[in-house]
Formats: sequence, C-alpha cells, structure tokens
Amino acid sequence: MRRRANVAYQTKSMSAPELLQGNRPLAGIAFTAAAIALMSGQDAILKWLTSGYSTMQILLIRGTVVALIAMLVLRADGGFERLATKRPWDHGLRCILNVVTVTLFITAIARLPLADVMALVMASPLFTLALSTVILRDKVGFRRWTACVIGFVGVLVMLRPSGLAFNLGGLAALAASFCYSCMVIQTRRLTTSEGTGTMMFYTAAAVLLVSGAIAPLDWVTPSTSDVLLMFAAGVAVGLGHYCLVQGYRYASPSVLAPIDYTALVWGMLLGWAVWDELPDLVTLLGAALVVASGLYVLHREARLARAA
Repeated sequence: MRRRANVAYQTKSMSAPELLQGNRPLAGIAFTAAAIALMSGQDAILKWLTSGYSTMQILLIRGTVVALIAMLVLRADGGFERLATKRPWDHGLRCILNVVTVTLFITAIARLPLADVMALVMASPLFTLALSTVILRDKVGFRRWTACVIGFVGVLVMLRPSGLAFNLGGLAALAASFCYSCMVIQTRRLTTSEGTGTMMFYTAAAVLLVSGAIAPLDWVTPSTSDVLLMFAAGVAVGLGHYCLVQGYRYASPSVLAPIDYTALVWGMLLGWAVWDELPDLVTLLGAALVVASGLYVLHREARLARAA
C-alpha cells in the first residue's frame, strides 16, 4: 500500500514530459557533458573575477541571473504551484551542499591554476561511485569501476607529487569535490518526485539568501564589463544546472561519474586560452587517460542500450 501511494504521489507531482524520462543513459551522458562544458566556462569567468571581487559579491550577481532562469524553467515545468513539496529537508540539504561546494571551489580557483583545481576536483567521480553504491544501492560493475579508476590514475599522472593538496587552495578543491558528489547523490534522490524547475529555484534562492546577507560587507562597485561577465557566468551555470539535473534524471550517478573527467580537459583548454598555461607532455598523457575512461563508459552504455 505504501509503495502504491508513493508511486501515485510521484505521478501526480511530475509533469508529463518528466514521466517519459526513464533509464536512458545516452541522454543522461549527453546532458551531463553539456553541463560540464557550460560550468567549465563559468569556472574560467569566476577565476578571472576573483582578483577584484569577493566570493559572495560574485555569487550574488551571478545568482540573480540563475534565479531568473530558474523561474523560467519553473514556469515551463508547471508553474509556481510546483514549489509545494513534501521533501523540504531534502531540498534544504541539497541547497546547503550547493552553497558550500561553490564557495569552496571559488576559494580554490582564486589560489591555484584552473587546471590544477580541476585535477583535484576530479576525485568526485570516485566519491560519487562510492556514495551511490551505499546510498542509492546502485549496482556498479567491474568495468565502470575500472573506467573511473583509470580516469583517476590520469588525474594522478597530471598532478604528480607536487604537494597541491596541502595548502588552502588544494584542501578547498578536495572538499569541494566531496561536497559536489554528495550534491549529485541528493539530486538523483530528488528526481524521483521533484521537478527540474523546483530544484533549480530552491537552489538559486539559497545562494541569493546567503550571498545577499554577506556580500554588502565587502562590496566593490563593479565595472560594466565585469557585470556582463558575472551575468554571463549566471547564464552558463543556470543552463548547466538545468542540464545537470536532467542528466541525473535520465541516468544514475554511477553511469555519469566518469563524464565529470571532461571538466579537466576544459580546464586545460581554458587555462591555455586565457592565462597562457600550456600543459606539458605528462599532463597530456594524464588527460588522454581521463578522456579514454569517459569514452569507454559512453561506448559501454551504447552497447547496453542497443542490447536492451
């Protein structure tokens, strides 16, 4: 009886398009890859801005744009009545994890090169795999574990024994990696009954609430170009957040975890284009392992989808 009631509640609370979204790993991988690309562009913008503005001021202006995008998605997702939820504590936990993750990440990129931060953050797929097996009871096969481990070996190859993890920037990046993995798991749990617009709205509201309270304490009047950059970061993270939620609606975290490694490639490309940080041959070798692990998972899921 309880299971039937739960299914009835989910059916009632989700819109028709969402009810059609089942276990579709290829769609989940496509959405997640797009999300990583958009958020990597946002990361580069944030690193550029941290030299002149506080974390909370950047989050406040960026968060305003994200909130507007969330409202548009919410309206298309069924209207503001979708904000009614029976899972306020789950939304609250996800909001806290998001605020902490973003704050830690900006702290890290303000102190380390973008590619180094991305390399440290790439521990998140392993955290996600481990958490998904415990919390979501996902069945993770040997091949998925192998793909993630190979990708992480690529990260270690790029890092080399450099002591990056023992300064404030490195510790912040590793902590952001773990918090991000927790947020991914929480996102997957919420997709069983909550709409994309609902999750985006609550997350954006939490960021605005926290940054709005702290940003005025260290406010610097931004230039017009910097305001435009902050708005661009908001558009990128808003669209990226939408794609991320959709990706985890279509596929489980254990399937999508290796796709996070593509952020490292984006970090290297943007670091070279903006800050003239050219990767050496060892870094390129590590990146090749990272890309290969992600492509293997894509190939594996395509074969399983055809077989099904």
